[in-house]
Amino acid sequence: MAAYLLVSLYYNWRADGLIVGTELAIHMFGRFSELAYSELFMVSSLFGVVILAKAFILFESLFVKGYLPSRSALIIQHIYQTTWFALCIAWVYNRVGWSWVQAGSFTIHVIAMLMKQHSYLSYNIEMLFKHIRVQAFKIEMDRLAAEIKKEEDQDGTVVRDKNGKWETCRQRAMETQVELCKGSTMFPENVTFANFADYLLVPSLVYELEYPRTSRIRPWYLVEKMIGAFGILMLLYVTIEHFIYPVLNNLKNLNFAESLAQLLLPFMVCYLLLFHIIFECICNWFAEVTRFADRQFYDDWWNSVTYDEYARKWNKPVHEFLLRHVYLESISQYKLSKHNATFLTFFLSSCLHEVVMVVLAKRVRLYLFGLQMCQLPLIFVSRWSKLKSYPRIGNAFFWWGMYT
Repeated sequence: MAAYLLVSLYYNWRADGLIVGTELAIHMFGRFSELAYSELFMVSSLFGVVILAKAFILFESLFVKGYLPSRSALIIQHIYQTTWFALCIAWVYNRVGWSWVQAGSFTIHVIAMLMKQHSYLSYNIEMLFKHIRVQAFKIEMDRLAAEIKKEEDQDGTVVRDKNGKWETCRQRAMETQVELCKGSTMFPENVTFANFADYLLVPSLVYELEYPRTSRIRPWYLVEKMIGAFGILMLLYVTIEHFIYPVLNNLKNLNFAESLAQLLLPFMVCYLLLFHIIFECICNWFAEVTRFADRQFYDDWWNSVTYDEYARKWNKPVHEFLLRHVYLESISQYKLSKHNATFLTFFLSSCLHEVVMVVLAKRVRLYLFGLQMCQLPLIFVSRWSKLKSYPRIGNAFFWWGMYT
């Protein structure tokens, strides 16, 4: 790949006197300052979830006394998230002059931050109601203790029965209290702007009270990932400039089969390069900065035999988010079956992919949505026992599906 990059840069220099063309760069990076201001404002707005979480904690007594139903917190959470997401998408949709690279990267960043907000609020709301249960157990213990003290001179059987109830409340309070603490961090002390800022930098879409950490930051590792990201970005730029941009500019002179044949392999190369930049360079760079110890952002998805194996392996941060906050929550809270929960997970993922396409194309075509949902029948086909018995055939079927 390095030789391919150097040869391409040499031919550019010999033909135009520049190592890279400027037309594509102007198209991709024009109005960059507007994108930077939008990113800054969007990231700043994320801290509203900390204020919302603090508000829930402040009004905890209203939940304890039953003045506010527990479901109201979830309703407020979803209204807030939906409003924030709609405003961000409306903003990027109505930007005039943004290239597809700028609009696409901003939209993907918005979706990732939506996941982070949802995980943060969902986790802390869950912790809040566990904290409320602890308070309820303590109130019940105080009531039983007062009754025991009042009746201690009466029937011993009654006292022994209430002693048993008091002990049961104490055990349940202790068990629930343990769940509110992880390492040296305890709810609600974790609900701070500093803690949320750390969570934003951690390359994980699933919030935890504490994450495993390394002992130190390695400066040369950060330099290595920065150099790697720059090199892959150059490869990506050259691939788009030489093999994609000319074809897109000449689409009116090509039929569908010709355009597909010329774009299929370059798009797959770009897909692999973007995968490397995101999961090997960017995620590991932020993991090193935050001393985040869990560096398994992907597994060997290229060896997948079935499509559900690919879904689990290729993007583990998103997979963990969908597993916890969509699949498992839909089963535990909404009592969906496993098949319906799987369908809902793929449906939501397909909708988010389609949002990116709507922002880029400024129209609803449902092409990407349909292709994404096609993974469901492909999963069932790839689970066929004959394919599982012959992993190489199963892997060939997987790659055939990736290209088609």
